[in-house]
Amino acid sequence: MILSRFDNFYYSLPYGIKMKIILVDNKRVTPDMVPLIRTDLAWELFLPGHPGDLPEDQGRRFYPFANWLWDELGMVGGYLNKNAGNSIFMAIPELSPSGKDFIARICSMWADDIFIHGKEGHNLWVPPLVNVFHEKSMDNAEKSMATKDDGGNERYFMPLLGPSRSFFRLERISPGNSSARLHGHSVVDEYYLLMKGKATLKIGTRSVHVDPGTLVGKPTGPDLSSQFIADRGEEIEILDMEIWPDRYSNAKDVVFYPEHGELLMRGTGWRSITPWITAMDTMDFRENYDTSYKRNADGTWSPAKFQGHKERKK
Repeated sequence: MILSRFDNFYYSLPYGIKMKIILVDNKRVTPDMVPLIRTDLAWELFLPGHPGDLPEDQGRRFYPFANWLWDELGMVGGYLNKNAGNSIFMAIPELSPSGKDFIARICSMWADDIFIHGKEGHNLWVPPLVNVFHEKSMDNAEKSMATKDDGGNERYFMPLLGPSRSFFRLERISPGNSSARLHGHSVVDEYYLLMKGKATLKIGTRSVHVDPGTLVGKPTGPDLSSQFIADRGEEIEILDMEIWPDRYSNAKDVVFYPEHGELLMRGTGWRSITPWITAMDTMDFRENYDTSYKRNADGTWSPAKFQGHKERKK
């Protein structure tokens, strides 16, 4: 039998036999609660000092925790039949309103029934939605994932819509400021939708004026850099959308900043910045791959002797 959802009505399966996620106070966990996900311990590991809460104005800091929880739900819930009536228990610390909303959002993508132990009459399930236009409708988790600085503010939509290869955020940029440095990516497809205000878009070596409704494409491949600048007397809002080859930030990405003359190498276990001027054509590397030498910071080379390689002569 198939469970279908349309306009909030459920068909085919009677209520009560679907997989459930039950949130349990970590002080009330019992040995018979299996399978059990120890979210309480992970919370202290990923967000130390904030058990059950999401610290405000942090944004990207919640991604590692959400990725861990997503993987745990996948390893446990992914092996269960969603319609078989199994229960997954999740140990939790005392939840703040933002922590409760955050957990409910992640769990709701895995099960249609999410309850707090002892309060099975109140289903915490929420749809995977955010309203880009209406900040007044933000839940507590959305508010915690908004950041502010002198140049504007940002709203992070992922992982509230699920940890994935996508990264979406809404940037509000005050007049005279820019969305980011002029930059390009090595493995990330990037798209921008100008939601509000008139701006200047630097794309490659050119600059163009853009108006609200403009959708900008910057797919991986060309050596293409971009930047939005709020230099036309108006505040601007941009929906920044990135598509990664792996889950967000797990892949290795090189970011090129042509104006600053820098290369940023980023990704899990890999973070370094290097001057762009040190980058060289690969032909010299290919022609001398099997020889022994040491590359200098200015791009020149010095003689060296490495076991298994002939000494470079030219």
